[in-house]
Amino acid sequence: MIVAFLLLLIRLFFYFLLLLILLYLLFRLRRFLYRLGKGRALPGPFAWPILGQLSTFIKHKRDTLPLFAQWVEEYGNTYRFTVLGDRNIVLVNDPESIKHVLSTRFRDGVYGKGRYQQEQYRDLIGMGIFNSNPPLWKHQRKCAAPLFTPAALKQHVSVFHRHAIELVDELERIHREGVSNPNSSYAQRGVDVQDYFLRFTLDSFSEIGFGFDMRSMHEEVNRFAQAFDYVQSKCFQRMDYGELWPWIAPANEKFKNHLAYMEEVVYACIDKFKAKTRQELLEKQMHEPDLLTQTLLDMTDENGKPNEKYSEVDLRDTVLNFLIAGRDTTALLLSWFFYQLSDHPDIEAKIIEEMDRVMSEENGEITYDSMKKMTYLHSVIMESLRLYPSVPFNGFTALEDDVLPGGYFVPKDTYVVYSAYILHRRPDLYPDPLTFDPSRFERKPPKPFEFMAFHGGPRECLGREMAYLEAKILICTLLPRFRLRMHTKARVEKKRAIILTARYGIHMQLQINAQSPYAQETGSKAVINGNGVHHANGNGNGNANANANANANANANANGSIDDIRYLNGNGVHRMNGNAGRTIEPTETVRRRSEQALTKQSD
Repeated sequence: MIVAFLLLLIRLFFYFLLLLILLYLLFRLRRFLYRLGKGRALPGPFAWPILGQLSTFIKHKRDTLPLFAQWVEEYGNTYRFTVLGDRNIVLVNDPESIKHVLSTRFRDGVYGKGRYQQEQYRDLIGMGIFNSNPPLWKHQRKCAAPLFTPAALKQHVSVFHRHAIELVDELERIHREGVSNPNSSYAQRGVDVQDYFLRFTLDSFSEIGFGFDMRSMHEEVNRFAQAFDYVQSKCFQRMDYGELWPWIAPANEKFKNHLAYMEEVVYACIDKFKAKTRQELLEKQMHEPDLLTQTLLDMTDENGKPNEKYSEVDLRDTVLNFLIAGRDTTALLLSWFFYQLSDHPDIEAKIIEEMDRVMSEENGEITYDSMKKMTYLHSVIMESLRLYPSVPFNGFTALEDDVLPGGYFVPKDTYVVYSAYILHRRPDLYPDPLTFDPSRFERKPPKPFEFMAFHGGPRECLGREMAYLEAKILICTLLPRFRLRMHTKARVEKKRAIILTARYGIHMQLQINAQSPYAQETGSKAVINGNGVHHANGNGNGNANANANANANANANANGSIDDIRYLNGNGVHRMNGNAGRTIEPTETVRRRSEQALTKQSD
């Protein structure tokens, strides 16, 4: 009896399995017939039924950028890959196709934010400017536009400069404590500049965009940054599971707690403004305009009664979307900028030379006009963004059937993406693409849709010029007082997320400019002068010097000692101790070796 029952169950399971296979084959046949005659089939890697490339994504869960670049080599600049649930995603990697999606057909209403795409990020950014379609998107962009006009940017200079000084002062404090305490975190690992640049941009933009200072610079732990980093990373990784992510990768308690903290901070800021009368808001907007005040004014009519079109959730979405935009793009720009600059003292010397010249013409003042004159610095920033764009992936959903350049058919609801990280490394667009060469942007500006660090088309980043301005102000405030060099123990690895963060931060050593007031005050053992010559003085007669443009040489007097003096030249980082010295590998060698080792590790 039991045996017969078990045989029946096996038979029923077999029939059920056959039914699933039949349904899947019918689904694939329907997809094929639907596409037939409408365009070319998209090439791409083999995908398992239902599972797609899930096993491949799990294998590359730390960083999928090399995988997508490899597929470009194998299948060309337009291909499809498949996520769980048999859902195809298309990657385009040529300027013509990117323009087609982001501009030409976007204007026709063919591309936009699709339901699948919106749900993937709804927990974090709701229906804010990054996740909405017209007319809501147009309204939010119109409200924000006044923040980014040239007149407004001129007003923002003082805010950026004040927060830049606050950051450099904090770095001086960290350096001072590190010098006096060899067991300190700084002495052991250096300072994580990515963390502090994120604090700088968070404080700056919260003041400019919303009229309040987050005051994160002096927090022991930047909790908002940690919360956002975790939430945005998890939202991005939902893509691997297609539309099945709510069941396979639901929000866990850690996700919910981090999101709740972010919302708590945002709503506390909103409540302060909601306490103001409409007249007070109007007066503030007249003299000190900001995005939050304007949004609050939009939420009420002339009599102060609530506008039914808006809710408190809309305010939350507005604040979070623009905090993310104002914080991350510039902070990561700065992080990867100094990461690159640490290996190129010759480029750094040219920046300093331009800075000295421009500042002498402007009476030493950092202004909107003086930053505009920093043309070489602008080229260096663009080159850094070329290699490390703050947002490595972006794209839209096909809201109706479309045919891409090349004749490839894209059915409705297909997610079409591009990777600025991969595009910027095409040798036909950027010869010798892995070489850090700012002169390529001096020779000629990039053609439209070849440089995508700030997206493109009608939805191009509103804050592009603000990001350049803020970055230049920070660089021109920091370099007169410090040079940043990669710590020899730094472990730099890209993290798979919406934004291109370094998984373990970017840990650097602070080298003091000999001409800065702080150097005069501390008599530091490791300093740099404005000409790129590094000096170090011990407690006795020992001395060491190195020129950034020449071979390093060092000598120590037997009557004195030199304690842990570091300097950098074109050949690498060197450390001199007492009468003996040893050469430490160049930072690029250390960097590559650590990254290779990290690829063998798991989270």
